[in-house]
Amino acid sequence: MSLGSRFLPFSPYWSACWSDQFSKKHCDEIDWVSIISVVCVSLLFILSPEQLVAENEPDLKQAEALLVSDPANALSQAERIEVFTPQERVLRSVIMARAHLLLGDGDAASQALAATKPELVQVSDLLHSRWLQSEATLLLMFGRYDESMRSGRKAWALLENEGSPSDRAEALAVVLQATLAAGNYSEALGFASQLQQILSEPGIDTTILFDAHMTLGRLHQEFSDQGRARQAFEAAAEVASENGDTVGEADARYSLAQLLVSGKRFSDAAVELEAVDRLYADVGDEFGLTMVSLERARVAIGQGDFDQAYRLASRARQQLSALGVPVLVRSAVDYEAEALIELGQYEQAMEAISSLSEAYPDLPPSQFQNEIEARAAAGLGDWEEAYQAARAQIELERSNADQRLSQASERARARLDFETAKLQRSQLQGELRMRDLEIEAARRQAFWQRAAILLTVGVLALSILGIYRLRRQRKEVSELAMRDYLTGLYNRRAFYEFANSALAEARRANQPISLLIIDLDHFKSVNDEHGHDVGDKVLAEFSEMLRGMARSGDFPARIGGEEFALMLPDTDGRGAMLVAERLVDAVQTSGPYTDGLVKNLSTSIGVAELEAAGSLETLMKRADAALYRAKRSGRGRAELSD
Repeated sequence: MSLGSRFLPFSPYWSACWSDQFSKKHCDEIDWVSIISVVCVSLLFILSPEQLVAENEPDLKQAEALLVSDPANALSQAERIEVFTPQERVLRSVIMARAHLLLGDGDAASQALAATKPELVQVSDLLHSRWLQSEATLLLMFGRYDESMRSGRKAWALLENEGSPSDRAEALAVVLQATLAAGNYSEALGFASQLQQILSEPGIDTTILFDAHMTLGRLHQEFSDQGRARQAFEAAAEVASENGDTVGEADARYSLAQLLVSGKRFSDAAVELEAVDRLYADVGDEFGLTMVSLERARVAIGQGDFDQAYRLASRARQQLSALGVPVLVRSAVDYEAEALIELGQYEQAMEAISSLSEAYPDLPPSQFQNEIEARAAAGLGDWEEAYQAARAQIELERSNADQRLSQASERARARLDFETAKLQRSQLQGELRMRDLEIEAARRQAFWQRAAILLTVGVLALSILGIYRLRRQRKEVSELAMRDYLTGLYNRRAFYEFANSALAEARRANQPISLLIIDLDHFKSVNDEHGHDVGDKVLAEFSEMLRGMARSGDFPARIGGEEFALMLPDTDGRGAMLVAERLVDAVQTSGPYTDGLVKNLSTSIGVAELEAAGSLETLMKRADAALYRAKRSGRGRAELSD
């Protein structure tokens, strides 16, 4: 197996890095585009220095050979080697960058490459391409997919029309994974087609052949072609076995096991993982064994064996913590907490989640961490925390469902574009109709998946909310019920309670009290033209303005869609009109709103003062009548009730 295979997304390391997207309910929903964050290094450790350096420097050759077994020693030797020509200096920088990548030090790898960038114009196209491939891999590690794709394209352009089949296959695999990571599916399919053609040529280096099969397997998996993905992984395992590469064979079969888990074939996956475990044990690969334990925990959850899942995940977490791999530790904690919840040990589950946050405060939550936390908190009776976690999960699921729908449509369209380019025009019509049906089917499937997810999480959230509202203190429940969620103002219910109380107090104290009914003019056109999200922002900005103009004893509230009320204690009709006119002027002169999207805005206001024998109902009717009179009089004005 090539050295870089341990750093590709099909290796146990990187596959497990992103396995936090798994849960016993969603083990088949793995977004492989998101996991291609570090790729192609395997394609950077293959050719010997004698192919790159005219001098055939033996020390550089020895240092590169050590990358496979001892990257730290390789780095140490490369740093001690004296180099004199641009060719030698660039080659040494590539070796050092690869060693740093294997040791997990992306910043040092970047510095090593940057030191020789000015000398690239003086080296061979092959070495220049190798340098660019290293840069593409580094950029993928940093999540800079578009930049990685550009470097990969340049690396392939240098060898597209020359170089051995192995050199060209190596460069193609790099740019293929970079374009796939960047979501450029049409171009990725084109590179994949070229790579498959080159692989049919004789004389391909077995290590490159192995990595190419693994890369193509991941591409097929990205396009949900499980059958071809399985064939590619099996071919990679066969190549590694024939080449005596035990670790490579284990990595390929590990990918096969993940395919089985994605298909919920847990029993078959367990058998495959046992074989992988034996292979890693034969070569003493402790890290591989740890990753198998983590995947076995995933399988155990799917099979309902939660005691076993807890033991495996706990052991994997301890080993991965020692290695200092936060993303993998997060996956192990997810599995561990999932198992503890199923075993009814909610407090231990919360402790596991809390310990992860304390150890890695900057680590973002996994796809299902909020759901796990909500279930654990609910088990402990902490309904407020459970409710907040459930709400966070709903938002995350909605975002992920939209993203999956978009990606499915993009992949289907990319495959359609690629296939139609190969067909004659007379053969296109039937294929186009079929592809459109596939796109529609993918859209519908994603829609129903999203609906099912939202329904499931929604039911969970509503259940928790119901219990949460029963357990919360009376004051907190009352406050939540009295507030409008969008504007933060009091809602209609709160307004009626306050208004009745304020009117009674005004009568007792023999003081005037007035009411403003406020309506934003032509607000429907704002929603129709800019969308409800912009409309919501306008409502929020107006509410902030209304809140700012209100005195400490006044009571502003949102009582309808774009309708507001402002109760003014100790204020007669004339004084209320002054307040209303200031508000009308403020709305008209404060534009534009929502960062310039809404240029102009006006409001109409009806003003009424409480009569001696009047009630809240009659006061509101009089204010409404004044409001309608303001509307009929041209809007953007205030009218006082007769």
